[in-house]
Amino acid sequence: LVGIPVLLLAVVLALPIPFGNVGPVVSLLVIGLSLVSRDGLALMVGLVLALVTFIWTGVLIVAGAQILAYLGSFFT
Repeated sequence: LVGIPVLLLAVVLALPIPFGNVGPVVSLLVIGLSLVSRDGLALMVGLVLALVTFIWTGVLIVAGAQILAYLGSFFT
């Protein structure tokens, strides 16, 4: 069940978003270390960090789309 957020974090990590790679890396690091040490609390912290990362990536994508739409209005 932990594999789904890890897969989504890997997809987010592959996206070419400026300043968007730190969150997935930290989340994957915490999740990986928690799985190695079999620590459930650290796993929950990693999953919460993953949720925050998904929200942050969504904000960056929406903000980027709005900036592109604003800049595109200058050329029409």
